[in-house]
Amino acid sequence: MTADWTVDSIYDNLNFTVNSKDGLYTVVEKPGFNTGHQIKHSEPLRIIVVPHSHNDPGWLWTFEDYYTIRTRQILTNTIEALQRFPDFRMIWTETVFLDRWWKESPEPLRLAFRDLVQKGKIEILSGGWVSVDEATTHYTAVLDQMIEGHLWIKEHFGIFPNISWSIDPFGYSSTLPYLWRKAGMKDMAILRIHGAVKGFMGNRKMLTFNWRQPWDKHGDHDIMCHVEPFTLYNIECSCGPDTDICKVLDFSSVGSFPDNEQPINFGKNRQARNFEDFAELVVGQYKQKAALYKHNVILMPHGDDFRYIESYDFQTNYENMKRLMDYVNKKSEWNIKMEFGTVGDYFDILHAEMKKSKLKDVSLTGDFFTYTDKDNEYWSGYFTTRPFDKRMIRELQEYLRATETFTSLIYVYLLQHTDSMPLDLDSDWEAIQLARRTHSLVQHHDAITGTSTEGTVVDFEIKIYEAIHSLIEIIQKRLTNILSPGTRTNVADLKLTRELPSPKSNLEVKTISSTSDTSSLVVLNSYSVARTEVINVYIDTYDVEVFDSKNKVVPFQVSPVWLSHYTISQHEYQIIFEVNVPAIGFSVYKIRRRSLVINRVIKPNKKDKSVFSNVISVKGKIDDKYRLFSINKDEENSKVDFIIENNFLKLSFIKATGALHEMCLKTSTKYCTKVAVDFFRYFGNNSNAYCFNSNKFEEDLFLNADSVTLITGRFMSQVKVHHKLFSHSVTLYHSNSIQGQTVHIENNATLLTPEEENTELMMRISSNIQNKDIYFTDSNGFQMNRRKPRKNLPIGANFYPFTTMAVVEDTDTRLSIHTAQPLGVASFTPGSLEVMLDRVPMSFGKGLDEPVTDNKPAISKFILHLEQLRDHHFTTDYRQNQMQPSMTSYIINDLLQNPVISLYSFTSVNFKIKKLSFLNSDKLPCDISIANFRSLLTESGKFIGTGLTLHKRVTSCNVHQNENICSGTHELDLNSLFKDLTLEKVSQMSLSHLHEVRNEISRVVIKPMELESFQFRWKR
Repeated sequence: MTADWTVDSIYDNLNFTVNSKDGLYTVVEKPGFNTGHQIKHSEPLRIIVVPHSHNDPGWLWTFEDYYTIRTRQILTNTIEALQRFPDFRMIWTETVFLDRWWKESPEPLRLAFRDLVQKGKIEILSGGWVSVDEATTHYTAVLDQMIEGHLWIKEHFGIFPNISWSIDPFGYSSTLPYLWRKAGMKDMAILRIHGAVKGFMGNRKMLTFNWRQPWDKHGDHDIMCHVEPFTLYNIECSCGPDTDICKVLDFSSVGSFPDNEQPINFGKNRQARNFEDFAELVVGQYKQKAALYKHNVILMPHGDDFRYIESYDFQTNYENMKRLMDYVNKKSEWNIKMEFGTVGDYFDILHAEMKKSKLKDVSLTGDFFTYTDKDNEYWSGYFTTRPFDKRMIRELQEYLRATETFTSLIYVYLLQHTDSMPLDLDSDWEAIQLARRTHSLVQHHDAITGTSTEGTVVDFEIKIYEAIHSLIEIIQKRLTNILSPGTRTNVADLKLTRELPSPKSNLEVKTISSTSDTSSLVVLNSYSVARTEVINVYIDTYDVEVFDSKNKVVPFQVSPVWLSHYTISQHEYQIIFEVNVPAIGFSVYKIRRRSLVINRVIKPNKKDKSVFSNVISVKGKIDDKYRLFSINKDEENSKVDFIIENNFLKLSFIKATGALHEMCLKTSTKYCTKVAVDFFRYFGNNSNAYCFNSNKFEEDLFLNADSVTLITGRFMSQVKVHHKLFSHSVTLYHSNSIQGQTVHIENNATLLTPEEENTELMMRISSNIQNKDIYFTDSNGFQMNRRKPRKNLPIGANFYPFTTMAVVEDTDTRLSIHTAQPLGVASFTPGSLEVMLDRVPMSFGKGLDEPVTDNKPAISKFILHLEQLRDHHFTTDYRQNQMQPSMTSYIINDLLQNPVISLYSFTSVNFKIKKLSFLNSDKLPCDISIANFRSLLTESGKFIGTGLTLHKRVTSCNVHQNENICSGTHELDLNSLFKDLTLEKVSQMSLSHLHEVRNEISRVVIKPMELESFQFRWKR
């Protein structure tokens, strides 16, 4: 163990039945505990009162409504208040609001605001574009929004944020503290951790601790973390455990203190005789709060959601708190010094005191999931709530990465290799920045979580829709520029093979339809490894030939396009074939029609029948009017399982249900094991958008499936199951690449009718792996965390975030499930993982007073990967607190998160470039991934270079692999990383590009698990 404590060890030592008051957890274990604070004789207790206004850029209202009605006034009136009251302070976190306010405010106001920031009277905390969710976000998205915000803060205020303030996300990741520390933040503050865990830590004076990474043996990346001890960040929960007393300090809501000798009423039938008596009660609360920390300074947040709107709010809070401060500070026998300050002031005093007294905080590893503020109200529902939007946000991330990468590199290529530059590039940079900021906005803890009102969700969906459309347009234009250098217009008229019809629609495959005899297909790969994989396109005829970039014939498979679960289209066909695409590059393929006859079916010659898929109706019927496919009805009385297989895998399915139940590796040992898929649902009426409280369940929904269909062919074999609540497909690709070594699952959840209210739809993967109740889930896609079911807690407490990968393993076998979208996952029986696919929670709560009833068809994509582990005597990963994926598993996940993008053109333009890679892939070891790629722009929007963040990943030594595909000892030569592009210089930067670490570097060694950022300046 690398730290004094793990969060798991706290759970192991915790009695979850204590600390409860009216269902709410408190940090006071018993009456009278910690009622007094032992103040050092010569040093006063320091109380730092921090005014704050928590502004969500979209929750109950939309971002625009919040800004127009509340936030604009808050920011403007802050200037007046801080000028009027010189010792008052304010903190701020959401850069997205600052950007909007800055754009529309007059110069004098902007200068005044900047002056207050630079003097430390307004403190910018975190500095990201938004305050992100920590469960459902991918670390690369968190990094991207942090860079966006930090560069904005640096450009407009000339400062570097050095403290993270994260008081509202519903639980905390173990990965984000590393990002904050690596970006230059020395301290952080959090609030929403499990109430019982908070009580345990408070009673052991652990509410400040050094948060350590589980792989960081020496604590090189430790960050000091402060935990607020009580339930919320509002005033009534900030001064101490007695909310009745603390609420009186909420002057905007309850009014000012009365005159000195008048009584002060609070709570139910409680009264202080006068101001002095009440001040003593407040001091008692301060001391109880201070008793939970080992140091002699406490942080006192003084604010709430959208506070300090009017000038009156500033005045009444300042004057009344100042009155209390003056009185308390004069009472020498209390030995307290109370003042306004910032979070930075608090940490400065804390560090100075700890240095002087030689106090040392404990170190702790782990994350703080799953959160609850009440006994059985576990906040795990939002891991899945509104999965349609979670999937679309990940789609936006995919397109943003591809567009950023290719637009930047194509620009440099054209600059250095041609005399003709596109005329509209400046507008591209602006559009990319807008899409990037939309992507950053929806990482917020009320956006990607699905926990906003329906009206706000619609607003987010429109923004995502517009961002994806703008990125698609840019990709289409810029690819034309590189395919036909020297052209200034989109002569190729490239179009994406997928389309997004509306903000409420999934991305759909578009059918290629034209009278042109030849269509060009451009396959784009934004990933840093060359890929060979099977793709499909929809076309209005099967009578075609396919050619690669060298004009060689490419074999293909023709498969049905399904109009429903039993109806085959008469005019559309899937053309399925294998493509080879270089790293960060593209390949051009040609699809040539052998007949120009449109809208009538031409029966294939017998010699061509091999290209058509065989279709077997295992259950239900199939309507194929023209009988193009070899459709057979499986014998009704046959009870034999059916199989699909390729060179690597053999899968067995239960005939009666179409459910996968066995998986065999075609290795030298011919290893087979149970790997079963089933669907079930929880139901009950206690869940809301945030919390999962259901406990009743219905098993084996497969038994009620409407149809089961088996499709086999040269490049793809597939089993399709249709149920009224979902459709489910399992696909094997007949490829010798990594794609062929895995099982591809796609589901489409359709909880769309009132019958599905209060339903949580689950997919369970079961195996005979004996994992001893230990399993692993990813932490924001950056690292893997150890989990175990806790049977003394409710079902909802045992679900965890699942953003990219979950694993069960024993000494022989490892089963990984990779996900293309964030969801919730749990394990309750050995060898199993259950994934929540969609939910319709009808209860209200946690501030959102409406149910979730806007469900749309929700697509979810997964990959199953089975691996054999080495000899039994080898120390297995499952005995450790972390599990390291194999290099193969990393690549599988990368391919899932970075799918190829296909575009087509009907024009007869002969592209000058038919295959191109911008990356010297042999110069980038495969254990180093590109975590962030962005265009760097001036304030006026001019391109000045490329920002690159690299991640050195640690791989497992315990997995059998076909070859040693990666070495971890490579020194990286940055100057030779990109192909045919000439650099001016490379600089190593801080993680968020705020300052230069090393100038003009060439070779670097990145330490295991580390992220490092670089800035590339290109020759012109």
